[in-house]
Order: sequence, then C-alpha cells, then structure tokens
Amino acid sequence: MNIRQLQYFAAVAGTLNFTKAARKLYVSQTAVTQQIQALEKELNLVLFKRNHRHVELTPEGKAFLPSVRSILHELQEAEERCHNLTTGITGFLTIGIVKDYAAVDFVDVLDKFNRHYPNISLRFLRLTAGAIHEALVTGKIDFAINIKFDTDCFQELRTWDLSTAKLTAVVSRNHPLAWRDTLTRADLDDEDLFILETQDNEKIDEHQQVYHSLFPDNTHRGKFLFIPDVETIFFLASSNQGIGLVGDYVSQLSLFGKHVKNLPLTDIQHPLTIVAEWNETNMNPSLPRLLEMVKDGNKRL
Repeated sequence: MNIRQLQYFAAVAGTLNFTKAARKLYVSQTAVTQQIQALEKELNLVLFKRNHRHVELTPEGKAFLPSVRSILHELQEAEERCHNLTTGITGFLTIGIVKDYAAVDFVDVLDKFNRHYPNISLRFLRLTAGAIHEALVTGKIDFAINIKFDTDCFQELRTWDLSTAKLTAVVSRNHPLAWRDTLTRADLDDEDLFILETQDNEKIDEHQQVYHSLFPDNTHRGKFLFIPDVETIFFLASSNQGIGLVGDYVSQLSLFGKHVKNLPLTDIQHPLTIVAEWNETNMNPSLPRLLEMVKDGNKRL
C-alpha cells in the first residue's frame, strides 16, 4: 500500500466516477483503475461496486474512507510544516482577548498555528471589549477574541462567530433567591446588578447594548452597575450587596462556590456571542494565515 493508492481511492470516493477522478489527478483513467485494483488486492477487499454506468462504495469502502482521509490530511499538514520551516516564514501577531474569557477552545487553534508557523511570534493582551475595538482600529492588535457588539460605526471591523455563552446570576447563599434553581429577568427587576465593565469606546456604547439586551422593555428598577473586574463582582455578590451577572466561561465561578450560588437565567439562553474579530484593512501578512485556521477550526467543532 502506498500514498498514491490512497490518494486515488479518496479521489474516486469523492467523485464516484473514475473518469472525473482521473481528470482531477491529471492521470489516465487506466492508471486510476490499476491503482485501485492493486489496493483492493493488497487489502483483499472490494472497495467499490462498479459497472459501466454506476460506481458506489461498498460497506468496506465506506469504513475505510475516513481513515484514508485522515492519513492524507496529516500528510498534507506535515508537508506544510516542513515547507514553512525551510522557507523561513516569519512574522509577529498581537492578539487581544477580552477580559476574564477563560474558555480553552481557542488554545487548540493556537497550538496548530504554532506547529505550522513556528517562526511567527504571538503576543497576547487582556482588554475590555471596547478597548479591543479601538486597538483593532489603531493597529495596536491584529486579531481578537471578543464579545460581539454592534460595531457598525467601525466599518473596517469584521467578526466570525465562534461560540455562545450563557449568562448566569451569582447570588449570595444568604440571598432570598438562593433557594431557587433558576431565575428569569423578571426576578431581577428590583435587584442591584453587577456586570463586567466592557466600555472603553463611546462610539459603540456597550453599556446601552448590554442593558437593552437584558431589559429590552426598560423594566429594571434596581441599580445597574458596571464593575471593572470579575473578582470584585464575586466579592460584592458574596457579601450580599446585589447580584452579579457573568458569562459561564469565567474561571472564578468555581472559586467562590462556598459563598455564592450560580443560577441560570432561563429566558436568556445565549445572550453572549464570542467572536473572532479583526480589521480588514490590517496588512499584516501573518493575519490571513491565522484567520484561515480559526475559521477551519471552528467548522470542525
């Protein structure tokens, strides 16, 4: 068994047509047929049912195909890594990550990126959502993981949805609502609420966007306070000063377990969208390489 046989098998499996596969591979149909026959003989299996008008995979062929595609994909990645090392692709990317975002999905993309482009250096900055928008516009950062806001005022900014996060209410175990398992927005109407500060950019006005996403009818009667760090939100909630509202991705949720209770908001299933964000006018040649991997990795999730 050799790589050419696997490539020919994958091509025929993808087209279910020996003639089309041969054209795709720039070889003769006879060469494709001979390689497939040699592969079937070595495996002692029939991989395709075929006649003059129809080609289809046998059950054995269907079972064999995912492994073949995986092998070819790994081989392509290995070739790319070697090529990048020998050609000396170098660069530098500055990545902004919104404060307190602790989900690790993006780490897999960064690991793959580093293996493919070991000579492209990465630098990370923790910023508020608003500061990230401004940093992308000014070129201080090249790419960001951020919370999605309406950024139409910055026409050069682009986003790619990565995931959603749920909003959870953090209440003191001595709070009257602590006996509940879930809450609704109506339960919060008279409560003082603490939410993480996002605004460093008056053009976008993240405060208003956050408030109206939670209370579109302007029904909230308690205080609505933006706090600069999530630890302070937990301390305030722990001391029963009000209720914290945080994304379920923050790592501090487990640290305050003895003092607070986390209550999901049942009528706000996915209020936060986590996005990749970049400036389409950014001319850093390393940026398209990262964007390609981010989009490809997101499709595979």
